Amino acid sequence: MSIISTAGRRLAAMTAAAAVILSAVVIAQPAMADSAPVDPTDPKTPVTVTADPLPTTQIDGVAWSQVVVGNTVYVAGKFQNARPAGAAAGTNLTPRSNLLAYDIRTGALITSFAPKLNAQALSVTASPDGSRIYVVGDFTDIDGQGYYRAAAFSTATGKIIPTFRPIMGSQTRTVSASNDTVYLGGTFQSVNGAARKYLAAVSATNGQNTAFVADADTVVDALTLTKDTSKLIVGGRFTQLSGTPTYGLGAVDPATGASLPWAANQQVKNAGAESSITSLYATDDRVYGSGYTFGAGGNLEGAFSADPNTGVVSWVEDCHGDTYSVFATSTVAYVAGHPHYCGNIGGFPQTEPWTFQHSLAFSKTATGTATADPYGYANWAGTPSPSLLNWFPKYVTGSFTGQGQAAWSVNGNEDYIVVGGEFPFVNTTAQQGLVRYAMAKDATNKVGPNGNDQLVPKSISYTKGEARVSWQATFDRDNTRLTYKVIRDGKTATPVYQVTQDSTFWNRPSMGFIDKGLVPGSSHTYKVVVTDSAGNSTDRNGAAPVTITDRSGSDAYAQSVKDDGATAYYPLDEKGGTAGLDHVAFEDLRVDAATRGAAGPIDGSTATTFSGQDGSFAVTPQAAVSPNTFSVESWVRTTSTSGGKVVGYGNTSTGTSGNYDRMVYLDNDGRVFFGVYTGATQTLNSAPGFNDGKWHQIVATMGSAGMTLFVDGKLVGQRADTTRGQDYTGYWRVGGDNLGGWPNQPRSYYLAGDIGQVSIYPTALTRADVVDHLVASGRTSPIPQAPADAYGKAVYAADPSSYWRLDDAEGASTLKDAGQNDVGANVGRNVRFGQAGALQGPVGQAAAFSDSIAVSQQRVSNPTSYSLEMWFQTTTTRGGKLIGFGDNADPFNFSGSYDRHVYMQDDGRLQFGTWTGQTNLAGSERAYNDGQWHHMVASQGSDGLKLYVDGDLVGHNGQTQAQAYDGYWRIGGDNTWSSSSGTFEGRLDEVAVYPTVLTPSTVATHFSLGTTGRVPNQAPKAAFTQQTDFLAASFDATGSTDADGTITGYAWDFGDGFQASGAQQAHTYAAAGTYPVTLTVTDDRGATNRTQQDVSVKAAPANIAPTAVVTATATDLTAKLDGSASTDPPRRMPTARSPPTRGTSATAARAPARRRRTPTPRAAPTRWRSRSRTTRASRAPRPRR
Repeated sequence: MSIISTAGRRLAAMTAAAAVILSAVVIAQPAMADSAPVDPTDPKTPVTVTADPLPTTQIDGVAWSQVVVGNTVYVAGKFQNARPAGAAAGTNLTPRSNLLAYDIRTGALITSFAPKLNAQALSVTASPDGSRIYVVGDFTDIDGQGYYRAAAFSTATGKIIPTFRPIMGSQTRTVSASNDTVYLGGTFQSVNGAARKYLAAVSATNGQNTAFVADADTVVDALTLTKDTSKLIVGGRFTQLSGTPTYGLGAVDPATGASLPWAANQQVKNAGAESSITSLYATDDRVYGSGYTFGAGGNLEGAFSADPNTGVVSWVEDCHGDTYSVFATSTVAYVAGHPHYCGNIGGFPQTEPWTFQHSLAFSKTATGTATADPYGYANWAGTPSPSLLNWFPKYVTGSFTGQGQAAWSVNGNEDYIVVGGEFPFVNTTAQQGLVRYAMAKDATNKVGPNGNDQLVPKSISYTKGEARVSWQATFDRDNTRLTYKVIRDGKTATPVYQVTQDSTFWNRPSMGFIDKGLVPGSSHTYKVVVTDSAGNSTDRNGAAPVTITDRSGSDAYAQSVKDDGATAYYPLDEKGGTAGLDHVAFEDLRVDAATRGAAGPIDGSTATTFSGQDGSFAVTPQAAVSPNTFSVESWVRTTSTSGGKVVGYGNTSTGTSGNYDRMVYLDNDGRVFFGVYTGATQTLNSAPGFNDGKWHQIVATMGSAGMTLFVDGKLVGQRADTTRGQDYTGYWRVGGDNLGGWPNQPRSYYLAGDIGQVSIYPTALTRADVVDHLVASGRTSPIPQAPADAYGKAVYAADPSSYWRLDDAEGASTLKDAGQNDVGANVGRNVRFGQAGALQGPVGQAAAFSDSIAVSQQRVSNPTSYSLEMWFQTTTTRGGKLIGFGDNADPFNFSGSYDRHVYMQDDGRLQFGTWTGQTNLAGSERAYNDGQWHHMVASQGSDGLKLYVDGDLVGHNGQTQAQAYDGYWRIGGDNTWSSSSGTFEGRLDEVAVYPTVLTPSTVATHFSLGTTGRVPNQAPKAAFTQQTDFLAASFDATGSTDADGTITGYAWDFGDGFQASGAQQAHTYAAAGTYPVTLTVTDDRGATNRTQQDVSVKAAPANIAPTAVVTATATDLTAKLDGSASTDPPRRMPTARSPPTRGTSATAARAPARRRRTPTPRAAPTRWRSRSRTTRASRAPRPRR
């Protein structure tokens, strides 16, 4: 920012079906309020005034300060004349000397208030009861009378109050008042002839000094009295206040001036020659403040909100740029200044060149937290922040002060906001120095959606029966949510598509839809109409009709890109024009200075040729926060020996970026680089030679696992230590951008060559994804088949970075990679191949090392998570390195930097260690130089160093760090820390390096496969359920499992001396009690597992005879019997039985009524038998006659 000075301040200048709304790279946008928010009750989205500039009295200078009393706005500044709204400069002038008043409802000048001040007025405030205003500044004369830089006026009469006449020693810059005391701050050092340094209090009655003394050590710029008058809050450039170290912001007792604690000054620190607190404003429950800083003197450019009693900060908005004034309603805080970056709180980004917003609005409530600052300003990350509201009037900067500023002051009430400054225009309306804004009910509501060129719809047809219609969202200065209608062929009454979309001037998503069901060969025109909540609308017609194609849809490659979740896909296959169409969304590239129609990387496709000259590139349309999880894929063909950028992120869409990383570029020799900036350049690179005139697929990814680089389906580089890049707002650029300061910097920043099939993903693509895309392009997978043997398959499946089986031919100079990455290793002297191998059975061969080294051909950057695996056999007593990391690629010499290594001591014990300024070791207790083959795995990750031998963990160290450098994995020799020899003498086999930590289970599996040819058996898991019925119990073990086989045996021990076998068993116990039941299961490889449960059984209770109760009713010859009242307390009652009467039987509790037969001689009743005891009850009903 530039350093400027004025008035003694040093300030820094500055939906339809088949329709899709997509945005590929868009800034995440917080909820934005405006004059008609979707939810006005949400604290994030309070209602603001509109952005309509209402007609207001104009001035011919600058307004420094304003205050509203009732319906009157008092304006203090430096001006000589006022004129009505709409009057051109120099016309309809009414003299007003540095102080005026106008009606807030109409904007009309109040003619009865016309004091003449002989110099500028810098600040104006009102008494709490509204009966007075107080004005301070540089003046010494008002209406021909001596008033030395402070005066009071009656709001009732507009007349000066002659009894208030303090004599201020020099410039007075700020004023605040209670009903009986006036507080003044500025550059003075005396008041009424008495020493008062920079801060004073005088009586409102007679202007005489009070007992208040709170001297500062330099200028006071801002004052406010809390509403309960318990504290005077003071702001400025001072570092001492009332005898107490106080850095620019403090609180004092309003009566005595004694310093009071106020917590805000522990966070907000602006003081000295290069910083200040510029304004303060108090409401019932908040104190708001604003400030500026440049250099090292302060930490806030923006505004803050704090508790008036404690000073605890409620929120901070650090929208970079001096903030001169702050005012708050009950729900919204407004500021005036020149903010130019609000990205830390989710707002507008920094642009090149800088653009300024001269008045802003924020929520009263804290709704989020600030993020880390990317531009070197003070870091407010994690501090509560307000919502930036969608209220963005546009001002033209003025020339009166020579400072290039627009708004200097903001004030208002619940219905109106007034802004003062030196601006000549607001929203293209001539309105000089003063402007009013109102809530929607009092506003004109005529500010509508912007009709910019990006709203013009672009239409194309590349799929049969469909038209792709796209445009970029526009913006509205006081409405976030806009409604878009798409009109086809001029039929305005029947839009073919309608949608609402949120946007701001900096976050304008690309929009579009697919118009389906059209007749191939037909032509159509499109128009976009956009409307805001007040009904204001604008529309733009498409440039030309579109003819509907009869071509079918996506090819295999395009489909593979879409299937893997690309958020942007640019084939760059257009026949001409300046647009690179996005085939998954609507974020079309702007293509500059490029030639279209080159033969593409896929049969039948075309690509775009970039010239290699400055300005020949393509760029996304929408600025977005730089991603930390992404993949970028591109196809490149070049013969250039000057290199250049293929694709990358940069902070500008024109010219050359100042911030740039996340990029793929070629050096002069055709090496492919992928780079990310973390404060230092972090890169991966391929071998040279990819400038061979052939098409090459390049995929670069970054995510939580680090960076990876693939070329033609092969992994050519990876590093786990870089998971974030530089934070800034920018664009994806294709074909060229800045490369200054990067490794192997090529001669050209811009690539001369053909580029096509560029795609962006929000995830890190896997190797399988990359290879799938390569195959979909019509090429063959470069990934070799897995080895045929079980051990080799297991290692291959664990995805090592390199896998050297050491079964190469005698005399081989390179070890062949048996894994998926084709990373060879260069062989030094004395390696003898064809040795008997380590693995069980006739599987492969080993190599004998004796003063021998093999070094990976791939440079690796600072591995932080890895595993090293090998088999070794030796009888050496001189030790030596088995495997490790070193910075020397030469297999004939040792490294200067070396660690992450496993070496054998002279006594045969193993050590695994890293270097962090000291050695960190995990070692074995026993020796392994016994002439036998041993399996070794060493890993480092989040749980430290682990060393396994023959499947068992033999050493551990919690160290997770190692020396940071780029190097190579080296086999068989390098510097060590405690052995007679640096090289290992013995046989080595099956060497693998992994970019991950192998699990103990994987280690055990590999050891078992190497020694037995089989994976380790997993024991079965025993489980059973039980049920009991008194002394009888049943058990079911069919829920037992065996993950890698079958269960062949179930053995039971019932806990009472009896055993059984089988999956299901029943057992009756002899006596009540609790018994431990044990189940042992055996699988098909002999492994067992057991589980135990207690079972409790009890004896059945003794049976007690039930009590039979029968009731009977009779009608004529019909009897109805009811036995439901019978009981059996100890047990459930069996079915009640009534003995049959004269040959009729019933077994229900209530027997159905039956008609009696003609009486016959009575026979003995039938005796019913039951296993249950039975009680009978009988009653002979008397038949009715």
